[in-house]
Amino acid sequence: MMLKMIKQVLTSLPVIILLLVVVGCGNDDTFRITLNKNFIAKHGAENFDQFRNYEAVLRSWDQDRDAVMLMVDTRQDTAICKYAYQVVVDHSKGAVKQAGRDKVFIKGSCVIDTVLCAQMAIKASSCDVTFLKVDAAGNVFVKTIYKESRPDLIHFADAKFITAEYQQKWRSLGNNWYERIVL
Repeated sequence: MMLKMIKQVLTSLPVIILLLVVVGCGNDDTFRITLNKNFIAKHGAENFDQFRNYEAVLRSWDQDRDAVMLMVDTRQDTAICKYAYQVVVDHSKGAVKQAGRDKVFIKGSCVIDTVLCAQMAIKASSCDVTFLKVDAAGNVFVKTIYKESRPDLIHFADAKFITAEYQQKWRSLGNNWYERIVL
């Protein structure tokens, strides 16, 4: 009797795992969509132009749960300057708690606008995003979930940047904001 029961559980185990994966992924997607909507509602009309050619990446949190952001000047050689400046943002005060060069990533000398990096880190932290990038054209790339590898949201500075790929694999949220469709 016990053997028969174990055999039934083992044969249905793949189905159970598949259901857990499908349900789990659906919840992540729902959560991501909610975060995206909240971001657009709070920050969708903001101008991010002052951060052109920079990106902020959430690296971790410190012991006080304040964001540790790595900053990148995308105009520089990323082999030398990638994530060369680190800013810890006190989330409750919206201010820089600590900042400096991250010696782990520096492979040479690079010039970084530390004031702009601090401002962008504060902005990314206040927006509750894990990634914020503004390219040279003024397009804004945002990640709202820490584990995602691609941006969740893109704001195009001009409609000419909205290619067929974005029209097919991204959902328009209006005002040139697009949300990635998870398939």
